[in-house]
Amino acid sequence: MKPPDLPLEAIPAWCEQHGAEVYGIKVANVEDKGNGWVAVQDLKNAGQNGEPVRPLLTIPSDIIISIKTVMQYAPENARFHQLLHAVQFQTERQLVLLYMLMQLVLSSPHYLKEAGVAPVAWTEYIGLQPREVPIPTMWTAKERSLLQGTSLEPAVAAKMILLEREFAAIREATRDVPFWREVLDSGHISLYDWIWVDALFRSRSFELPYSGVSCVPCLDLANNRDFEIDDKGMVTPSTAYFQQDPETEAVTLLLRKGRTVAAGEEITISYGEKSAGEMLFNYGFIQWNRSGLNDMVLPLDGILEEVKDDPLLEFKLAAFNGAPVLELTVDEKGRRRWSAPFLYLLCVYEEDGLSFRTQEWRGQQSQRILWKGKDRTGMVGMFDVFINAQDVREAVRYRAVSALIQFVEKQIARIESVDSSAASLEAREEVKATSSSLRSAEKRILKDSLEGLGVEQQKLQQAESVVANTSKLM
Repeated sequence: MKPPDLPLEAIPAWCEQHGAEVYGIKVANVEDKGNGWVAVQDLKNAGQNGEPVRPLLTIPSDIIISIKTVMQYAPENARFHQLLHAVQFQTERQLVLLYMLMQLVLSSPHYLKEAGVAPVAWTEYIGLQPREVPIPTMWTAKERSLLQGTSLEPAVAAKMILLEREFAAIREATRDVPFWREVLDSGHISLYDWIWVDALFRSRSFELPYSGVSCVPCLDLANNRDFEIDDKGMVTPSTAYFQQDPETEAVTLLLRKGRTVAAGEEITISYGEKSAGEMLFNYGFIQWNRSGLNDMVLPLDGILEEVKDDPLLEFKLAAFNGAPVLELTVDEKGRRRWSAPFLYLLCVYEEDGLSFRTQEWRGQQSQRILWKGKDRTGMVGMFDVFINAQDVREAVRYRAVSALIQFVEKQIARIESVDSSAASLEAREEVKATSSSLRSAEKRILKDSLEGLGVEQQKLQQAESVVANTSKLM
């Protein structure tokens, strides 16, 4: 369902109608970024005679979408209350998405009349949102194949499954609710719309100190810039920042201290420090001047598949009670680090001192994990610490490093197989470019990490415990 377009020229009137204040800036098309805020006059962070600096934007709390907004709106709109009651979603994200879906429906004059409710700020504002958000969940299946071997391949696949399940749950739960059955059966609202509101939420929401994760109209038009480095090495941070008032919960956008902005210059904010994968997953772009490009997180599914016949694997996974992942980091000085807490547990054997015990308490059974006879169930994510003072330290570390070398080599090979076929794939050019940037960034991290792992493996091979335990290698 496509909402009626809200033209950029209508934003000042929309702001005035809903109590949002704008000073010294306007929304305009920014090259290579879409819409953004641009100064209409020279601006500086300095009040007159000690007066407080005037905010560029002031957004009242009643037009910010937060869990509080959702709960306050439900009694005012019977159709929305029916939806909440039928679907029984629990998370803040899901409830905010249902609110956005409601406003998408009400943006149709037919359904607004049918629902018998007055429009709210977001009923019109949702028409300003781009119908195509460039994040991977809105790519085609062929385009998503360009993520093979990257950290986003499993993340996007899992997200797509979640979105499909959520929308199926909405359809099933509202079959006996006439208004919503008609909306869904008529095709006015489809799976695409649910994916779309999720994409809007991820790409345009903010973590507010007093409202939690929220969608803030107008502020969501501010583009990201953490910093830029010019040819002379000068670092320029974003021009502005936002804050929330603890009493009114209004959000304001202010120039950074000491900053001046010339008329025509863009007003930017920082979206926070994130890896290349996180930036693409949430915002649909990657910035090459980010230090966060030096880290990535991968699930250890490939290693788990190799040891699927291990009789202790199920117990280890249950005891760990977390996602088995590998985090790779290569800092700006080229220093390499890896972290994979579950891998240590996976590489410890019964012969080393690992054992399990079933414990029953009030009729409930639970698995306890023991190391050298001591119960370590509650600290199982720190197995790398436990083995540090033991004679198996080098042997376990060697097993882990050896497994990681094979795993990383396979990830590199999978990425390179996409690199060789991407040009001929049916995909939008901007998607090809963005996915290529991600593959390039993460392949560099993988190759640097592989080199470091190789050096570490060679050193560990000299340890006496490794030589004595070669029969236990994975």
